Amino acid sequence: MQCQETDVEEALQIEMSKLMSDYSAVLVAACGYGIGSITDNDESMLRHADDGKHSDVKIETDMHQKLKRVTIPVFSGDKCKYESWKAAFNACVNQSSATDEYKLLQLRQYLAGEALSAIVNLGRSAAGYKAAKERLERKYGGTAGRS
Repeated sequence: MQCQETDVEEALQIEMSKLMSDYSAVLVAACGYGIGSITDNDESMLRHADDGKHSDVKIETDMHQKLKRVTIPVFSGDKCKYESWKAAFNACVNQSSATDEYKLLQLRQYLAGEALSAIVNLGRSAAGYKAAKERLERKYGGTAGRS
């Protein structure tokens, strides 16, 4: 009988460790998205559940929380501003893991005037996103004709 109790206790211990690890991963991710903050109690739980991988994530999360949020300017067609707009858009949206359809919605949000008119009829699909980026690059990219 005591052998069964030990097995049950070990199984519970393993399950509790998994839950603590999952909780700490979710907590760190939530902080990374600015949804919450880590309390002293959470900090001790993270240390308790830490298997070596959470401390690096926490340091990175803390660093990102202290950085000023990057804003993407709205691009309306001024060729002189295209490269800096494109760099901000690529860093914040294009390189994300979001779907191309979602990225297209984001792209439309950061365009206005002539630039928005250039892509407005390309649909709302992944192919439309690719075509929109190509059209903007053809129309506003490169160095030809700039002073």
